Amino acid sequence: MSQDPALLSPGAGGRTGEGPEGSFAELDEGLARRLASTGYASGDLRRDLYDWMGRENVEERWREDRLDPVVLQHLRATTS
Repeated sequence: MSQDPALLSPGAGGRTGEGPEGSFAELDEGLARRLASTGYASGDLRRDLYDWMGRENVEERWREDRLDPVVLQHLRATTS
């Protein structure tokens, strides 16, 4: 069984997006699947993520270059 990319630990310093395992590129497949399970599946991953973050009231944690570890943890907790 392969590991879900959205379950990868945060990159160096605890900030997802800094290390190779935390980049959006590495997380895309898992994030897209999780977001789709919540109804966000437009094909634009960043837009879907931002829209989901707005619904979950965590949009203030949006960053272009990385995925905030609190957001990733919340996405993991609320999706399968």
